[in-house]
Amino acid sequence: MFLEALLGRDDMLEPGLPESLRDLVLADARQLPAKTQEVLQALGVAGQRCGHALLAAVTGLGDRALIAAVSPAVSANVLVPEADGYAVRHALIREAILGEVLPGETTRLHTRLAEALAADPSLVPPGRAVIEQAHHWYSAHDNARAVESAWRAAAATGQALAHAEQLTMLARILELWPALPDAAQRIGTSHLSVLQSAADAAFAAGEDEPGIGFATAALK
Repeated sequence: MFLEALLGRDDMLEPGLPESLRDLVLADARQLPAKTQEVLQALGVAGQRCGHALLAAVTGLGDRALIAAVSPAVSANVLVPEADGYAVRHALIREAILGEVLPGETTRLHTRLAEALAADPSLVPPGRAVIEQAHHWYSAHDNARAVESAWRAAAATGQALAHAEQLTMLARILELWPALPDAAQRIGTSHLSVLQSAADAAFAAGEDEPGIGFATAALK
């Protein structure tokens, strides 16, 4: 009852779970089979929810093997089945799961996710593949692919008038730019052009302060 009440509190969704709370949240998950725990970690890295086909691609498991691995987590009320995949029952549970994933494994899973989406964009809803690729390459610390995919994602979100998401992608490119000497060649445009695009996206998204910052940097 205590854990159920705890998971229902929105004010507990702060990052960085204390170890004792992580142990409490993961008590059931740690009793699950090893293969189920591996799948949980892959799903946690993918996000709060993940489609069955994408999870299969990332884990390398066939349909029957994946269902067999996921079923104990559903029975333990750690995962909730959805129409085309699974969701971690609560953000606190996902955060606790992520705390169990070693840094090298996190990088490997982000890379697998990005590669799977590049190979088959239909694994996620229409229009999301390029955006999620950008997220996973960035989280995998692959600066070159992160910049290239973020630029493609910025173009896609700009066309969809999703200016806040476009701003996120452009700001990420600018963040990584100093670490990538050939960034301009990779995306086919200049640092100045990215700054101008970021300023436009910020103003369109109603983010005036960042917009002024990008515009000022472009003028300099």
